[in-house]
Amino acid sequence: MMRLCVDLAERLVTDPIVRAGIRLTTEASTFDRTVSLPYEDWLDTFESLTRAAVVAGELLPETDSDKLAHFIIPAFTGVQMVSDVFTGRDDLLQRVREMWEILLPAIVAKDSLSAIPTLLDRVFPTR
Repeated sequence: MMRLCVDLAERLVTDPIVRAGIRLTTEASTFDRTVSLPYEDWLDTFESLTRAAVVAGELLPETDSDKLAHFIIPAFTGVQMVSDVFTGRDDLLQRVREMWEILLPAIVAKDSLSAIPTLLDRVFPTR
């Protein structure tokens, strides 16, 4: 899930087509039809990844995959929108990393908490 967020964040910074697609998705309220398919795909993917992580013992066994996906996707959307407003997304990767720094201690299996800093350093590139 973190790698998917990093990939999208990097594309938002470097790819004008991805930026246009995200803009259309986030500004869906200006259209007559709701543009929900991208969100539904992301939610399904994150629900599936969460279930797999729970089975693998990486996340707390009581983690609700639906609730977690419905938190992460809007959180990422908000982070990228605010980053765009303040810095033109120049700080997007740092802000997404911070989102995960706050989230991971709440969901990672207790015996894996000490691995969080190393995991974050592996997943999030340094510029």
